[in-house]
Amino acid sequence: MVVVSSNDTIYGSLLIDSHPPGKLISFSYQHSLSASPSFSVSQDSLCIGDSLNLNSLGTGYFSGVGVKNNMFHPVTAGNYQVYASNGCVNTSTLSIAVLALPSPQITNSSNSICMGDSLVLTGNPVNGIYSGSGVSGNILYTTNITSNTVSINYVVSDQHNCTNSTAKIFSIV
Repeated sequence: MVVVSSNDTIYGSLLIDSHPPGKLISFSYQHSLSASPSFSVSQDSLCIGDSLNLNSLGTGYFSGVGVKNNMFHPVTAGNYQVYASNGCVNTSTLSIAVLALPSPQITNSSNSICMGDSLVLTGNPVNGIYSGSGVSGNILYTTNITSNTVSINYVVSDQHNCTNSTAKIFSIV
């Protein structure tokens, strides 16, 4: 027997006989349909390539584009909906903004530099971090480079702390 009360709670009871043939005599349960599942996340936006752990506050499961095993793994920028369900009729929804990564560029017009010279590295957006053999700050020094090419990396972060990088190869002549 199953009874649904006015507050959307399911009550039930079953009986099992302890003597053979093992007839059902008694089992009771209660499950509320009215409680919407709830969950928490540490942030409501993230960058492409980041993951977000979905924490259930009770029972339930998560679904939505990019959701797998209680983790949200977006692959493109945009607004996503993550759903929590208690397995019955109620769901909760959370909107998560996935932010595009910055697009850094090393903007020096020349790809070559003479051995013994130095080159001021320029990038867009500004205020990124350069790295590579012979780099100090935003200057490439060729004095101690022993190969005929050098790869320079440029890393930038935006106001949302989304980070991306690029690289450019310079010839040492």
